[in-house]
Parts: sequence; C-alpha cells; structure tokens
Amino acid sequence: MKHKKLVKNILLVCLTLFAAVAVAACGKKATGEAAKPVVIYSNADDEAIEVMKKTLDATDMKGKYKVQIFGTTELGGKLLSEKDNLEADVMTLSTYYLDAAKSSLTDFKVKADGIDKTEKFQSPILGLEGGLIVNTAALKEAKLPTPTSLKELANPVYKNTLAIPNINSSSTAWLMIQALIDTYGESEAKTIFAKILANVGPNLEDSGSGPIKKLRTGEVAIGFGLRQQGIVDEQAGLPIKVVEVAEGNYLLTESVALVKHKTMNPNAAKIAEILANETRKELQAYYPAALYQGEATTKAKRFPKALTLELLKSHQLFAEEAMKAAKGN
Repeated sequence: MKHKKLVKNILLVCLTLFAAVAVAACGKKATGEAAKPVVIYSNADDEAIEVMKKTLDATDMKGKYKVQIFGTTELGGKLLSEKDNLEADVMTLSTYYLDAAKSSLTDFKVKADGIDKTEKFQSPILGLEGGLIVNTAALKEAKLPTPTSLKELANPVYKNTLAIPNINSSSTAWLMIQALIDTYGESEAKTIFAKILANVGPNLEDSGSGPIKKLRTGEVAIGFGLRQQGIVDEQAGLPIKVVEVAEGNYLLTESVALVKHKTMNPNAAKIAEILANETRKELQAYYPAALYQGEATTKAKRFPKALTLELLKSHQLFAEEAMKAAKGN
C-alpha cells in the first residue's frame, strides 16, 4: 500500500510540473508574439511619417512597431504580387492600390464619415494635391513669364526649364494628367502633354519629389509636384511660389490598411486604428484637403471617374503615346 501511495504521489507531482511547464510555455509564446514589432510599410513623405510616429509614440504602442519606406509604385507592386505573404502588418499607401488588393486586407475600425466612399478595410488619412510650382529667381534670371495654366507649359519658350514626375513611377504625375484630361478632353490633352514632354527634356523625374528638389537648387524654373511642398518652401523664405493654375489642383488619397495574415500580430489592428483615427487632425494641418465630413475644405478637385488601378494604367498608356509624339517634335 505504501508503495502504491508513493507512486501515486510521484505521478501527481509529475503531472503538476508538466502542467506548470505547459502553461509557462504557452504564456511565453503569447508574450513573444505580442512582443514582435508591428511592421508598417508606407509610401508617405517624411512629414507624414513623423506625424504617424509621434502619434503612435504618445500611446502604449511606443517601441512596438517599425516603419519601412517605399516609393508608391514599388510598394503597390509588392502588395499586388506578394499579397498576404507580405512582411507588413499595416500599410499606408495610395487608396487605389489598396482597393485593388482588397482580398489581401482585413477589416478594422475605420472612420465612417468620409467624403468619398469608404471601406472597412482601408481608411483615408492623406489628401495629396498636385500643383504647379516655380522658382521666382530662376524665372527672372531666364526672363520667362510665370505660367498661369498647365497648358501654357506647352509653349517652346519653356524648353529645358521644366521638371515633372514620370507617371510610370510616381502617382504625383497622375495628378497633372488628370487635370489636363478633365479640362481639355483626352485628345487635346494628349497633344498638350506631348508638347510639355518635349519641353521637359532630361527633367522627367522618377520620384514625385524630384521636381521640387530641382526647383530648390535652381536647376529648373518650373516644376509640377505636391502643392503643399511648394507652400512649405515658400513659407520658409525660399524663392519658391505655388501657381494657382486655370485647370485647378487635383486630389488623390492615401489610406491606412490592415494586412491579412493567418496569424495576426495582436498589436496590428490597434496600430492601424490609431493611425486611422488619431493622426488626421495634425496631417490635415500639412495636407489641408478635406477627406471627412465637417473638415474645412479647399479648392482641390476630384477627377470625375473613380481612381482605380485600371484608370491609372489607361493614363499611363496615354502618357506613353504622348511621349512617342514628343520624340517626333
């Protein structure tokens, strides 16, 4: 009897130890998963990234994320090709790319009062306006008139004094093409754009920020870029001025999205919700276009057709045909 009782006690001790080890292991696994940093992929510029980091660092998410920056086309391509195999847990990217990758994203708590149609899998946080920007000192030195419309850039007097981004690598360039097509119709717009490209010469930039960089150094006198970048430089005292062109300034949005994974990082949804709901006020101070009901509005225009990846591809073809015509000039 004593022997049986001893064996029984030993078995009870072993079972208790086994249970304790199992619980500790599960706890360690859960803690390890939660401790893994949330990976954020973004195409946003430096100012927007700083706002996002500042907002997250003011919460209990400080130190629990890392941000990787990509160009718009590069990041859009990664999303569409890698889908839910992406390392990223959260993304901020042009809304039309996120719309095209809906199956790779999952719903989270988004703001529901958007001016444009909103979805539960993405929440707009940035409204980017295109704009014509000039270096006033460079214009004066070249004895050039300040253009008052995009159409005027087709004038040969501006040859080699103009920089614009390439629509094949920059969404900023798309805003210029939207303005031309919406104002003049596709046929006339293509003729105008071909003449503009002929004037651009070697200053067709891969990056949307390429033109503003050349404007700051005086390498060119005129550039097309993000309107707000020109305003910031003007306010900083640089010889930079934003021109309010006859065609108007067109708008595209960038949104936050939560990437779908079989095993979700426990902090990913919380970070997505913070970016979607708590960054907007400070971001609008830099990018003033209204995205939600009740926000102060600007004169930003929206292209009459929904901005989709298919529309972008058709406008890239438009630009390609204009480039062929330009090379014949």
